[in-house]
Amino acid sequence: MEAGDSVVMEITPRVEGYWTQIVRTVNVSTPNDELEKLYRVARDAIKKGLEVFRPGKTIRDVVLAMDAYVKDCGYLFKPPTGHVSAWT
Repeated sequence: MEAGDSVVMEITPRVEGYWTQIVRTVNVSTPNDELEKLYRVARDAIKKGLEVFRPGKTIRDVVLAMDAYVKDCGYLFKPPTGHVSAWT
């Protein structure tokens, strides 16, 4: 590993039949500018989804709002999102 590299870590513990997943990405030494940009796009895409998230809307509506924002930022938003796909 070198300065600027990114490391992805995952822990998936299970206790008494309940599972959770914790995934984190960290930079080695100095910030990775592209990764920081991706973090900002992901954060703001979630905000766009939350603007749509209300009674009467579907998860698909939320995902499509997020998808539009990510595309506007020059990135590709690929399903599945989460553990199920809201695209169909």
